[in-house]
Amino acid sequence: MDHGRMLGGGQMMETNARRRALAGIALAACVVGAVAACSGGQQPSAASEQTSSPKSAPTTLVMPALQCMDWTDAEPLLRDAGWRGAVQKGEDVTNSACLPNQIGWQEPSPGEVIPSDAPITLRFVP
Repeated sequence: MDHGRMLGGGQMMETNARRRALAGIALAACVVGAVAACSGGQQPSAASEQTSSPKSAPTTLVMPALQCMDWTDAEPLLRDAGWRGAVQKGEDVTNSACLPNQIGWQEPSPGEVIPSDAPITLRFVP
């Protein structure tokens, strides 16, 4: 039985407006529920935010191969791996197949496991 037809014209319009409003509220509740479900329904604590932020690096990392890379490419690679140490610039390398201004030598060696705050020494091709 359609209750909208039994009511007068003005009442039927009001009923339709209520239905649209309720549908909008239900849709908003679904969106909020979906967002909460995606986030596990909990707000992240300060501790969990710290562990997932880029600043909270692992205690160790595997040293990537940086030879023949520009520093502008090498630094983001190191930071993404969790490195937060300092660079020490060594003497220029003259016997390298790398292009000028690229890293010609590195210490620690590629593949070495190092502390995430360890300094690294780079020698560049002049």
